Amino acid sequence: MLLDKLIEYKSLTLDAIDALNTDDFMSLIKALDKRQECIEEIVKIDSEEDFSSVAKTLNLLQLESDLNETMRKKYDFLKKELNNISNEKRVSTVYKNTISTSIILNKKL
Repeated sequence: MLLDKLIEYKSLTLDAIDALNTDDFMSLIKALDKRQECIEEIVKIDSEEDFSSVAKTLNLLQLESDLNETMRKKYDFLKKELNNISNEKRVSTVYKNTISTSIILNKKL
């Protein structure tokens, strides 16, 4: 029972990593939701010693670390992209205001 749930957890974690790498955020949300349900079911199973040995066998700690690293990189990338868009919008607005001000000044002269 525990082994099956941990294998499912591993599969869902791999799905989440793949979804991040392909920018498929709807699949990411679904995978993370299913993963959370799987975690809740694993918590109900009371066998701490078995969990440690099976988790080491399935290399779950490394997989979890990979998911966290991928999520952090994607977050940093998206944050940088949003900042670039914000800066471009600000520059565009300032440029537009500058042009309209100079046109008004030319017409008055």
